[in-house]
Amino acid sequence: ERAETLPSSWYSDPAFHETDKEFIFSTTWQYVGHVAQVQQPGDYILGTVASNPVIVVRGKDNILRGFFNVCRHRGGPLAIEERGNCHILQCKYHGWTYLLDGSLRGTPKFDRTELFDKKDFGLVPVDVESWEGLLFMNLAKKREPLIKIMNNIPERIKPHVLSDRKFFRRIHYDVNCNWKTYVDNYLEGYHLPFVHPE
Repeated sequence: ERAETLPSSWYSDPAFHETDKEFIFSTTWQYVGHVAQVQQPGDYILGTVASNPVIVVRGKDNILRGFFNVCRHRGGPLAIEERGNCHILQCKYHGWTYLLDGSLRGTPKFDRTELFDKKDFGLVPVDVESWEGLLFMNLAKKREPLIKIMNNIPERIKPHVLSDRKFFRRIHYDVNCNWKTYVDNYLEGYHLPFVHPE
């Protein structure tokens, strides 16, 4: 009987978007890809979490790891293709190289610098977890485990089993609106009989 929406400034003021990134997207699990995209050692995918470039890579030890896709030297990107396979991660700016476990391996023309120890400059890790074949990353130091958040979903979507699904392709859509507008529209069913009658 009483309808109310968020003030329009929450959708249009850039300060609110920064707040959203800090308190929502940086502290919650965000989808970045499918485990089928990183099957073999050296396979990687790129993503973005709260405007931060991230990379998920399968190590030679077959472990999936997440990092910021940023060199520790001057912030250059380590990978630029959306997905691929590599033996090492190499900065595209100064050529620093990192092993797939994130440890710093090579620093061209920087090896004899005083007070510099490679083990102090490995890649900054970002937590990555797999659930039903879907990969999620979380930037927060303190967070709920992904399984706790997703706990009841398999029962709720039966007879569908997400882990039985195969990855086919990913399509990116750029939508020129604040994310809350898009989610508001998705969550309300008022338009369904008119736009999606089937």
